Amino acid sequence: MASALPRRLRGATAAPTSRVCALRGLTPVAKLGDPADLRPGNLVLALARLDEGGARAAFGAVSATGGKWRAWKGGEIDRWLQSDPHHLPGFGGARLVDATGRFTASTRGR
Repeated sequence: MASALPRRLRGATAAPTSRVCALRGLTPVAKLGDPADLRPGNLVLALARLDEGGARAAFGAVSATGGKWRAWKGGEIDRWLQSDPHHLPGFGGARLVDATGRFTASTRGR
């Protein structure tokens, strides 16, 4: 069993799926990127943790991008981004990381 790391909660989503913590005494955490910087052809990694077995990764490219749009239930989406990493079951909510190592978006999927 791993020991607890010194941390401080910095933010969370409404659903209990994402938390942002500041860790002390470790290497720097990934920086947030701007999804507006992504263009078709840019390489990305989809990173997920499916269970206690550890992290999973899928490699691919940005296929298409677009601006704001309204979802069929009325919600407004800030930016549309389509990527082609093979999204295995459980990759919904995976983080997309660009070639510079910055988190740029979250996926939706199976």
